Amino acid sequence: MAERYTRLFTLSEDLYTPGAPLVIAAGALLKDTQTGRVLAQLKLRSISDRPIRAVDLQVIGYDMSKAEICREEHQYLDLQVSRDDMFGSKEAIPFSRSSVRSFSVRVLAVYFADGERYLGPEERWTSLPVQEDLNSRLFDTELIRQYKLETSERSRYVPMEHQDLWLCSCGEINHTGEPCYRCGRCLEDEKQLLNVELLRQRKTERLQEEAGRAAREEARKKTRGYQIRRLARILIPFLIIAAGAAAVWFINDAREQSYSDAAALYDAGDYAGAAAAFDKLGSYKDAADQASRAKTADAIQTNYIRAGRLLDNGRYDDARELYLSLGDYQDSAQLAVEAEYRKGLELVESGAYAEARALFEQLGDYKDAAEISAHFFDRLLSEELSYAEAVSGPLTTVYTYDSQGRLSTATEQLSAYGKEDRVSVYTWKDDGSYDVTEGQTVRHYDSSGSLLGQGEQTLYTYDYGFFDNGVLHYCETYDAVTGDYLGGVVNDEHGNTLRITDKSGGTKKVTSEYKGEKLVKQETYTADGTMLDRTSFEYDSEGRVKRSSYVTPGASSAITRSYTYGLVYVPEAVS
Repeated sequence: MAERYTRLFTLSEDLYTPGAPLVIAAGALLKDTQTGRVLAQLKLRSISDRPIRAVDLQVIGYDMSKAEICREEHQYLDLQVSRDDMFGSKEAIPFSRSSVRSFSVRVLAVYFADGERYLGPEERWTSLPVQEDLNSRLFDTELIRQYKLETSERSRYVPMEHQDLWLCSCGEINHTGEPCYRCGRCLEDEKQLLNVELLRQRKTERLQEEAGRAAREEARKKTRGYQIRRLARILIPFLIIAAGAAAVWFINDAREQSYSDAAALYDAGDYAGAAAAFDKLGSYKDAADQASRAKTADAIQTNYIRAGRLLDNGRYDDARELYLSLGDYQDSAQLAVEAEYRKGLELVESGAYAEARALFEQLGDYKDAAEISAHFFDRLLSEELSYAEAVSGPLTTVYTYDSQGRLSTATEQLSAYGKEDRVSVYTWKDDGSYDVTEGQTVRHYDSSGSLLGQGEQTLYTYDYGFFDNGVLHYCETYDAVTGDYLGGVVNDEHGNTLRITDKSGGTKKVTSEYKGEKLVKQETYTADGTMLDRTSFEYDSEGRVKRSSYVTPGASSAITRSYTYGLVYVPEAVS
């Protein structure tokens, strides 16, 4: 199946210019295979603490030689964008020239909820650098652990500065001079702590302290055992009386209380706090195992929250992958499916109908996925005529359809010859009749597709006859004013023409050759048997006409029509 849109160009990711309140996270140049138009689609990300209400930007189009050929201005209005929110991907920006093959972006202005605005500079926006992973700088897992203990469990990258921004070890984009929006850390602290010698020293101190705590604890246990045995020999006669006091002494033990507090933090869902508390207990009981358990739970909880942000920001593939990695944690499995569902809706909106249908079919009975998947229909998207007299060359016509699957527009792409495209707009009525508007001209047709008139004038009336299966048998045409007979056609049971009669009674005979139910050839003859023309038909693997060839006697070559089909989404179709 042909996709509605073809990707022509991909913008570099995370484009930025100093002082800007947003980042151009992604962008693509798409060609609409139905209309032939070329569109830009952008994904923007706010890095401002002030809510954004509108964005005015300009896209500059370039042709294959990288020469600028057009500029288009676009506004994103009525926004409710907070910091870190993604937006813009659901609006397409059309170019006035279909020969655009790459583009750049300039943000003209950003309007905030407080009434202030940012005016963008003339400078070209450039990509933010990719952050270095901590593993590439600190090869020792204990050093990485030490860095996380000193900074945050979210630390994954090497902090860096770029222009007037700094990128935190947790990956967040921040403005110079402000603490990290996500984890609250400061750049200078993170840079100072990313000192291998310092980390190695502190790691050694930590490991020595942990070993010392473990040794002291073991010694304390042995000493306490000796003291208890000695006291037991002395105080056995008073054991029953002393038992109550001993119980109180053990209950009030500080480590036991700390252990209980750490467990309470874990039960309350504060896994990071629980991990830190268990770490402080060293080798007491199973504190080390509990600390490891808490860190795992904290990582899972962090990833769950991160997956939710990815889902909300339209990064559906990333969100799904992260939810699946969480297994049966809370509702992760269901949200992984929800991510696919939302991706499907986005694909429908972008016109990637074949991919969208396949995805919704996989979703089965999730929400209204089955209903959506049933509303994709095969339609003729375009046809190419090998020779048209109007342009003395090949001509392509593209078609679009309305929400009920009916023809909406037919566009003859005369712009390929420096002329204005000829666009016919179809307006349908409840009884199946329709009007076709081309410029200032409006033509009226009945439900069988026969011309009734133009503008305010009714030109023709018709008399129809049908076979029992509903196929048109004959059609006779009359002058709407005088009632005079103007001609008619008679069809076979397939609906293909057998005979054509003109108003004077002259006839033409049409012969049709079939292969099974498929029409493969038609020939038109005069009444005396002279052949006037022949049309041959070829079919694709799905039984659709993919090519027709028209030739007249004596012609040096045939005129061909090539047909391209694809899916359209018809939400109002009755399934």
